[in-house]
Amino acid sequence: MDTGGTARQWRRYHGSHQVIGTCTIEQKDAILQHCENFIKREQQTPKPIPIQGQPCCNAVNKVPRKGKDIDIQCIVDKLTPTDKEKNDAAKILNLPNHCQEDAPLLQAR
Repeated sequence: MDTGGTARQWRRYHGSHQVIGTCTIEQKDAILQHCENFIKREQQTPKPIPIQGQPCCNAVNKVPRKGKDIDIQCIVDKLTPTDKEKNDAAKILNLPNHCQEDAPLLQAR
């Protein structure tokens, strides 16, 4: 009996960092909701930065990967014209730099 296939299927569906494929509208909506303070078009001072373990980064880390990197471009590609009016695509593209779980942590000095 081959249980290897079952284990692979389990990882594909339950191991969020092993998912390979395209992102979903639900993932886009979660990022727009949970990362709202970090991706708004308005100039913010001081510039807020998302922190690993908080809802924004948790939503970012659920986006499928392209190779070893989060495929955040997939989220940007799903933005509607209304989404683009309210949110800055460049800020969305930058989210993995702060949230990707295997990204190096910034050290305070």
